[in-house]
Amino acid sequence: AAGPQATPDGLEELSRRMGCREVCVLFRNNHFCTLYKPSKESLCTLLTDAAFEDEAEAVWESVELDGSTGHILGADFKPFCPGLGSGGGSRK
Repeated sequence: AAGPQATPDGLEELSRRMGCREVCVLFRNNHFCTLYKPSKESLCTLLTDAAFEDEAEAVWESVELDGSTGHILGADFKPFCPGLGSGGGSRK
């Protein structure tokens, strides 16, 4: 199995170089994704996971700089909880 394609150092550097509310394209996990920096402290990718295709409120996934699993977020960048929309929860 292949290892991660983004290192914590690389993600931190990308976060430092991106301005707030800036968009870029990132090649990660064998596909291109839309990366957005909604605030100084966070990076998010546009959610493309087919498991969420019936969840209209699930829009973003946080990118954790340490490489850990991100959280599913709504359009307002608040945590998404299946069946409840934004307001709490994380992807396991």
